[in-house]
Amino acid sequence: MGATLWVNECINPCFVLQRRKGHGTRGLSSLLVATLDSVFDTRPPPYRILYQNQSDDEQVSIVVAVAVQRKEILENWEWIEKNLMPTLSSFESEADVRRYVLTKIESLVSMEDANPSAQDIDSISNRAILHRFHKLFALPRDEKLVNYYTCCYWKGKVPCQGQMYLSVNFLCFYSFIMGNQTCIKLNWTDITVLEKDMPLLFPQTLTVVTRENTYNFSMFVNFDETFKLVTQLANLAMKQLVEEEGFREDVALKRKVALERGKKKSRKENTSFIQRDLDARYRSESYRCKFSLPYTEKLDGDTPCRLFTPYDKRHVLGRLYVSAHFVCFTSKIHRLVSVVMPMNEVESVEPFRTTGEAGIANGLLICLRNKAAVLITGLPDRDRVMEKLINFKAKLKFEMVSQKSDTQVSEEGSFKEAELLLKEPLSKTYPFTTDVDDKLKAKWAAMFDEYGRGVCMYRTVELHRLLLDGVPLKDRGEVWMICSGAAAEMSLNEGYYVDLLRKSRDKYMMALEEIERDLHRSLPEHPAFQQGPGIDALRRILTAYAFRNPNIGYCQAMNIVGSVLLLFNSEEEAFWLLVAVCERLLPDYYNTKVVGALVDQGVFADIVEKVLPELHTKLKELGLDDMVALSWFLTVFLNAIKFDAAIHILDLFFYDGSRVMFQVAMQILKENQNEILDARDDGEALVVLTSYTDRLTEREDEHGKKDKIYIGLLLTRSYMNFGEAIDNELIEKLRLKHRLKVVQNLEDSQMRSIIKSVGPDCKFTSEELEVLYNIIKEEHLLWRSRFTGTPRRGEGVLERPKPDPCQQSQYRLDFEIFSQIFPRLLPWQVNPLFTIRAFRLLDSSDVGLLTFRDIACLLASLLKGDPTEKISVFYRCHLPPAFNMSDLEDVIPLSLHNLEEDTEVGVEANDALGSCESSPRRCGSSSKQRKGINIEKPKEIDIANTPSSVFSDLGLKGKLMGCRSLSESSYSVASTKDSPCASKPGADGGIPIGSPQLARSPADNSDLSPSGETFSFVDDSQAETMEYLRERMKSAINKTNPECASKPDSSKSNPPPDINQIQFIQLWKTFYDLLDRDSNEQQLFHALAVVGTLLLQLGETHKWPQERMESDLAEAMRTIVGGSGEEVDSSSSPDEPRDHESPKPGDLRSCLLDGEWRLNCEQIVASILTEPSLAAFFDQR
Repeated sequence: MGATLWVNECINPCFVLQRRKGHGTRGLSSLLVATLDSVFDTRPPPYRILYQNQSDDEQVSIVVAVAVQRKEILENWEWIEKNLMPTLSSFESEADVRRYVLTKIESLVSMEDANPSAQDIDSISNRAILHRFHKLFALPRDEKLVNYYTCCYWKGKVPCQGQMYLSVNFLCFYSFIMGNQTCIKLNWTDITVLEKDMPLLFPQTLTVVTRENTYNFSMFVNFDETFKLVTQLANLAMKQLVEEEGFREDVALKRKVALERGKKKSRKENTSFIQRDLDARYRSESYRCKFSLPYTEKLDGDTPCRLFTPYDKRHVLGRLYVSAHFVCFTSKIHRLVSVVMPMNEVESVEPFRTTGEAGIANGLLICLRNKAAVLITGLPDRDRVMEKLINFKAKLKFEMVSQKSDTQVSEEGSFKEAELLLKEPLSKTYPFTTDVDDKLKAKWAAMFDEYGRGVCMYRTVELHRLLLDGVPLKDRGEVWMICSGAAAEMSLNEGYYVDLLRKSRDKYMMALEEIERDLHRSLPEHPAFQQGPGIDALRRILTAYAFRNPNIGYCQAMNIVGSVLLLFNSEEEAFWLLVAVCERLLPDYYNTKVVGALVDQGVFADIVEKVLPELHTKLKELGLDDMVALSWFLTVFLNAIKFDAAIHILDLFFYDGSRVMFQVAMQILKENQNEILDARDDGEALVVLTSYTDRLTEREDEHGKKDKIYIGLLLTRSYMNFGEAIDNELIEKLRLKHRLKVVQNLEDSQMRSIIKSVGPDCKFTSEELEVLYNIIKEEHLLWRSRFTGTPRRGEGVLERPKPDPCQQSQYRLDFEIFSQIFPRLLPWQVNPLFTIRAFRLLDSSDVGLLTFRDIACLLASLLKGDPTEKISVFYRCHLPPAFNMSDLEDVIPLSLHNLEEDTEVGVEANDALGSCESSPRRCGSSSKQRKGINIEKPKEIDIANTPSSVFSDLGLKGKLMGCRSLSESSYSVASTKDSPCASKPGADGGIPIGSPQLARSPADNSDLSPSGETFSFVDDSQAETMEYLRERMKSAINKTNPECASKPDSSKSNPPPDINQIQFIQLWKTFYDLLDRDSNEQQLFHALAVVGTLLLQLGETHKWPQERMESDLAEAMRTIVGGSGEEVDSSSSPDEPRDHESPKPGDLRSCLLDGEWRLNCEQIVASILTEPSLAAFFDQR
């Protein structure tokens, strides 16, 4: 049966190369094999090599090589033919041959495992699936496939069995059953809803909703695993969309996996590296959330163990977590006990000899710098854990030494900033009038004595109870630092804040103006922020954070949070608390889109609907369901509740995170439910809530007096009523659901705004602009995934460019993205050099970035514009600064470089400048440089070493099909006696179309041409065509520029400048490139040759008046000299023939020397439109 599924392609006496049926072939058998592979998920590599040993007793076939691509398998086959077959011919026994082959193959595999490559960490089966994935859905090779699952897609009521492919950027499905194929490709950023349905009679169903359609998938082997991965990838895509970053593989994990490749771990080898990477990210994120650790911390591993608690002499069962900078423990029973130990607080790690009691053997003693010790027992592999801890401690020591050396280098610059810092909380300078009672202070002192103090204290349920009661003023800052993780992060980054201040000194940032505007709005009633130290410290921490994290920069409400932090902490501590709030406790709250706050409003509405459905219905009726708690969450109730009471909420917020805000908001709604249900409008409901929050007080003795409500009682009730119903797991689950919806709504709103800003000048309809927007968006996301150079959050990256005036969002295009999109959307095949020039034309601000409006207007002109508009775009792309003489460095011979530099060429000075960096920047007209950094040139241009004409010199050799050689033509422009092109001289002194000189006879033109002889480009049979073109020239010019025809002063229309000969020839080469794939290319090439010939001759007419003037001047000089009695050289007479041959029109040397040859846009447009075939070609839309 297996042999019928394969086709033999190469055979020798011992080996056979086979190809899988259904791979690149047709026929009934291939159709059946492809269907079997699709339904049963058998995805073997399409090529293999077998060793075959056939005898009378048995037939042995052993797979010795497999490959995804034919080229790879052929290389293996050639190696076998060259290296194995000569040796095998010397063996006499088949058993010896088999033994030798197997031994050789095993040795090759061992050598490969001993030298693992980062690209070979996935098995050959995974690479075969990846190749098929890219081919089926036409995706780039760098698109990363995470996993695929067999499932069923419901096409109406018809099930389609196939595979669901999940990649970093796409959700795809493919089914092939007896020739009927179903192919679905969805971008994660287009998905608005992900839900799982669990009907009674049918298996679980995954429902995927986009803006246009709904897709249902079921029959998964492991639905929970699939749904978890789908939600994780969708969440990752939404975060990347908000943060404007791409997916970056974990390089350290890839190196680790490559080193482990030789070990026998079948489960890991069958899993792709990307999925392992995502699993590691998920575990690290849970680890950071559990212990409030820095954003960059990555979990290395965890293991079950027991912690000895000295306060009750027990061994508590739990898990030990180890990362590069932390050792953490949490009990199996929720909130029983947890410990966080930064590596810089660890003094030593030693094995501990236990008594051998069951469950507490294999002990590890961790000694801390505060003279305390933490005992961990029950470790399954104590030696490995101890080795990891010692290695991490050594690495951290090296990092700290490097950090100190860097600090010493910048110590002089940092001295000024360090002197200005506030060393103490502002509450010591401006003390509070109230504090907790002495009884509660004694409880806190006893708790610190029993459970320890500082970062490494034992965190038990007793800490939570005391936080509910209140925190003494002198301990509040320390408790906030411990519970939020800011203390540990600050200890690992000694001197970082001062260094940020030094780096940001005298640096302009867009956020500075907003910070200055909001400084005096921060707690204006508090004396600390009415003058001097408080305002200066707040300015410093906000500026330092804006410099640390430009993605956030500064957002309103950060000033209020920062001012409160300064009241209870020193300046550096307040900065690290602000980092904890913005990056861990309230992620995405303080960016420009306030996505996190909007997402949490949706989460809050869902919780209200589930717990208080009647109240949710009323709030929805009033239009308050998704905004009632927005101001509460943005400032953590600091703006909604009296200051002292709000500080009590902050105590628990730093301990429990954002769930505290949901609990308190739910309790406020619950206690005001009846009043809200009786409200007649939204204003009355808001008055009810405002009146309630105004009555909250921090003093317990005021409870009940004048309707005052003790905040501690509100917090206790919130934990009693909603502590179990609302947890962080539920919040994160609902955040994913609403993050999809919020981000998509923001994207849709942004898209509508951008499309509206494009304006009526663009010829695209709104639907076409939406399609273009989505194409750019998809390419932008794919580019982000390919880009790995973006610094991580918190590394002090440079601020992003200022947004353009049209607010074109983050989807601005640099040259790399533009070069991917622009040629793909054009109906013609364009040279890469034209793409570069188009980018230069649009990059008017010379920043290397284009807006959506730029590319939309350009494409609309090229795709939907009239012929005049299309040709004008091509014309402008061949004028400075879009045109660059550096583009022709591969064309202009080296022998002419000195000539080019010493002679004034008929182009602007900035044409000779190169482009900047990797982006084809425009050349500034004020630049004095001769050459710059050149962009990469296309390699297609093939020219002769000794050019004879400009066509062959500049890439047009061989394009003039159907016409005689340019140098062999005999028809002269001056032979057209009855030329209709008669008009007045141009304003610039040149002779435009219709100059009277064109009507002269050849004899009359002897004083205009330098040599007195005529030149020609086409034969005499084309004379009628040339006359026909000239007759229609004038009317076509008036048609292309009606404003100039109707107005006597044409200078007001600002026409584009004239084009010189080199630029014109490059323009014509671009036109020839457009015709390469046209079915009517012979006729079009012929028409282009005729029109190009006319225009080359027309450009020459501008030179003749200048040459005639020079001739008259020379004659006058000879007369003056003759009159003075001096001898006149007769050889200089213009009437005598010249000794040297005159340069041919179009010759490369004459192009560089010629500063008078020129044409304008109207002449070129009119000439092209007079040729019917060319007019029809450019009229296609």
